[in-house]
Amino acid sequence: MFASIKGAQPMPVRQLAGMMRKRGLLDGDPEVLWPHLKAALLGDERSYKSLGLRPRIVYRGRDLFAPGPVAISPTAAAEAELARALSVMAVATHRTLKDKIASASQAGFERLVHAYLVSAGFRDISWIKRVEGISYATALPPEGATLVLISARSGNAPVDRRGIGELRVGVEAKQLLAGYLFAARELSADAERELERNGRSITVVAGDAFVSALLASGVGVVTAAAPVRYVDDQLLSELLAG
Repeated sequence: MFASIKGAQPMPVRQLAGMMRKRGLLDGDPEVLWPHLKAALLGDERSYKSLGLRPRIVYRGRDLFAPGPVAISPTAAAEAELARALSVMAVATHRTLKDKIASASQAGFERLVHAYLVSAGFRDISWIKRVEGISYATALPPEGATLVLISARSGNAPVDRRGIGELRVGVEAKQLLAGYLFAARELSADAERELERNGRSITVVAGDAFVSALLASGVGVVTAAAPVRYVDDQLLSELLAG
């Protein structure tokens, strides 16, 4: 869209939504959809910056967006290739981490959950019970003064209904505030239905959600910074002018 506009000047997001609707790139009323488009563009800019990449579209304030420097840079193709490579690496890392924790022993998975709890700010973590495939602990949540019950469920199978039910029973029996379930795989359909039943609050961090939590906290992964140098177009334009 920006490439079709002379000078690539900043454009109001409402106008951008209208132009996209005319070209069949948006399905719906632009006046309804433009806030969602704005959120998507802001998210795109943030995601590029978080990877150390120059964003394709930048926010100029007052609902105005414009192409970033990369859009008109001779290195645009190389930067796009770098973005694709980082995306492929992120997906491969996520998948590999998920497979590794799914094959962990009960003791290994318990230690992994403990490391995550510490990194996330949980305090006074005490492992109190172990049954086949499940370890239980009590802990103080990051911003709370009341104990919660932790369930670390290892194994490569989806969490069944009992995984939710037994944790909730434990929370109620100990008169605790809530429960947290950590698991290597997602909830089964029966477990989803059990989670919806009335009772003490249960927070589920399972499968892809647990992998994402580990990645965000830096547990089980190493973050490395590769030297990426961009041409400073603005400085060079000023120095080489005339």
